[in-house]
Amino acid sequence: MMTRIYGLAFEGKEELKKYIEMMEEAKKRDHRILGKKLSLFTFSENVGLGLPLRMPKGAMLCNLIEDFWKKEHEKN
Repeated sequence: MMTRIYGLAFEGKEELKKYIEMMEEAKKRDHRILGKKLSLFTFSENVGLGLPLRMPKGAMLCNLIEDFWKKEHEKN
């Protein structure tokens, strides 16, 4: 049986410290957490955890972005 092993290497402790800080900041900005906090989307085990379900605010935001994209696309 094969097992995948992941690893990281750094030249020094300073690079490791920067990487750890960067990963902690990334956790604060995780889209799954922000989406739930802002009521943009949610996940359901019944539908599948990889499929975000848009909530009303999220649907409105997606429509605004799509409308903007369509207008810019038509201009060009």
